[in-house]
Amino acid sequence: NERTPLDLAIHKNRPTVEAVLKEAMAAVEDPRGHFLRKTLWSNIKDALSPRTWKLWMGLTAGMDEMDEPTKFPFYFVCFNFGLHMVVMIGFFAPFFNAGKGLLWDKSGWLLTNFVLAFLSWYYFYKTVKTKPGYLDNSLPDIAKWRRLYEETLESYADENAHEKSQMQLCHTCHVARPLRAKHCRVHRKCVLLFDHFCPFVDNTIGLYNYKYFYTFLVFMTLAELFFGITLYLYQKRYYAEHGSMDWLVLCLGIEVVMNVIPIGGMCIYHTQLAMVNLSTNEHLNVRKYKYLYPVVNGKRQYKNPWFKGYWGNFMDRMNPSSACYEVPSDHESLISGIARCETV
Repeated sequence: NERTPLDLAIHKNRPTVEAVLKEAMAAVEDPRGHFLRKTLWSNIKDALSPRTWKLWMGLTAGMDEMDEPTKFPFYFVCFNFGLHMVVMIGFFAPFFNAGKGLLWDKSGWLLTNFVLAFLSWYYFYKTVKTKPGYLDNSLPDIAKWRRLYEETLESYADENAHEKSQMQLCHTCHVARPLRAKHCRVHRKCVLLFDHFCPFVDNTIGLYNYKYFYTFLVFMTLAELFFGITLYLYQKRYYAEHGSMDWLVLCLGIEVVMNVIPIGGMCIYHTQLAMVNLSTNEHLNVRKYKYLYPVVNGKRQYKNPWFKGYWGNFMDRMNPSSACYEVPSDHESLISGIARCETV
């Protein structure tokens, strides 16, 4: 039928395979016309594709399977941060040309806008710069997971051993992986409580930076909503004074406000995940992980070993510790007869 492997991957809705094939094809492309054909045109197509946005937002698997994911979403967020401030300082609160300000009587509202914008930048920075929780020398008890790796390998080699260890091993990092951890191909390291690789912050989201990522989503959503209301107030007063809309500010403002749709959607989605104590990776692959489906009365049933009530779950995700991935004693017996970690 003359379909390429990429066509088949798209047709059968295999986003991981699609992402890997696109990356491989890009690596062997003719370097001539690289910027126009690969960088510019590819980014334009991706920006207009709903499938790509779902991939970027972590709603489908695939981003963490790519060795070098696109930087476009990260630069897009940085651009919108800058545009947000240009409109705020240039039009809503023109400090350098105060006479043209139309909203000075709403100084408290403007201050709230600036505070929300600052908090968004701050938590964006913290999300980008905070390590997600690598299983490497930065982990205090890394020796434990390396020792378990060696012991598990020895148990496989021991023909007299009656029971083989069910510990999941990573032969790239040479560690035994605790529950909820996963190897990230982007950073080439295993990550504790792996959530997803987020191209919008150009970092993997895991145990230690999830709280910053979630807080960034909350403040960014609020900042965009407040910005949208401020845009409406500005346009209303501009029309009353000039008899027409300020089309430049309107167009720039709409571009900024439209971001509330994906950001707000992600905020709602991650609020739901935090309240049931699941990661994005676990939610998308819930039946893959046996620790979420232990055998109860002879049947595999969903039972989250870290469920502590909605508020307890939320606080657990906002206060990272080893308790976030270690199996509670009352649940451990349920999964002792099956694999203790995910099968890959």
